Amino acid sequence: MAETIPIEPMIGDTSVVSPTITPLAILADEQAQIPAESIAPYPFDDRSADVILRSSDRVLFYVYKSILIYSSQFFRGLFTIGQDPEVSGDQPSRSQSILDLSEHSDILKQVLHWCYPIPHTEPDTIETIESILVVAMKYDMAGVIFYMHRPLQNLDDPCAIPLFGLSCNVGFSDCAEDAAQMLRERHSLANISQNADWTTTVTHSIYTPKLVSIRAASFLRLLHFVRDGIKPSDFCQPEPNVVQALDTYTPISVWFSDGDLIVRPQFDVSVEFKVHTQIISFSSSILKDKIQRSLDTPGGDVHIPRTSRGKHDFEPFAHVVLPFRTV
Repeated sequence: MAETIPIEPMIGDTSVVSPTITPLAILADEQAQIPAESIAPYPFDDRSADVILRSSDRVLFYVYKSILIYSSQFFRGLFTIGQDPEVSGDQPSRSQSILDLSEHSDILKQVLHWCYPIPHTEPDTIETIESILVVAMKYDMAGVIFYMHRPLQNLDDPCAIPLFGLSCNVGFSDCAEDAAQMLRERHSLANISQNADWTTTVTHSIYTPKLVSIRAASFLRLLHFVRDGIKPSDFCQPEPNVVQALDTYTPISVWFSDGDLIVRPQFDVSVEFKVHTQIISFSSSILKDKIQRSLDTPGGDVHIPRTSRGKHDFEPFAHVVLPFRTV
């Protein structure tokens, strides 16, 4: 007979509750719910492979480490730095490592298919394409992302909002433009009254969760295009920055004229801040590492660190890190 452990009511709880737990019964129930392991179909049933990927539903995919390294920057980093995944206690072979993944076998099989040099069947629904792209972006599989462009482009009568959001997220500008054009042709916002109901979307439907996947900036460009016909150069990316002519700005402070290190803002290379290496190193671990790598470069050349901030942003920062009182 299994041992029962009574659970005492919480302090202040006036209800009389005396539940019991049978640990052995619960353990048996949990074990019964765990699906049995199975092996994925060809080409992932090759027992000579050196890595096993186990899906969330416990399907084993026998894959080659070399294929994963060339297909995924994530796995390249995992394997090439000598940190193989932890080996499970139930590994089939000493030479094979089991790596548990959170993806279901159905989607994992489709993603891995596109990593192998075998014939492929292109997905024909936006839901399937999105599932593949989510996994491909998670594991940094540039090839799989590239291969999904054509299926996405060839969808028959896709829903414009999901197509636009997915295209912008992966950088498929032409697909995003096609989706925007669909919305402009089917729906017009040109004659909306001031009393319009803004609980509906540009597709004249109630809010859809698919809007969550669209970045605010991309959606704003979409609204401008559908309503006013203002077409951006790229729906996925902001307008390129206009490069201004270089000026002759010089930092007003003499504190930046006698240092041993030159810092130039990336977007204004005409400005030079001469700062002291030790001061900058103490103020920023990132700049310290960058400076050290430059000093360690064969030949003794020091690469000039450049900030991504403009000249007017860097100067106050440089003032603050100086080891004496500044205005």
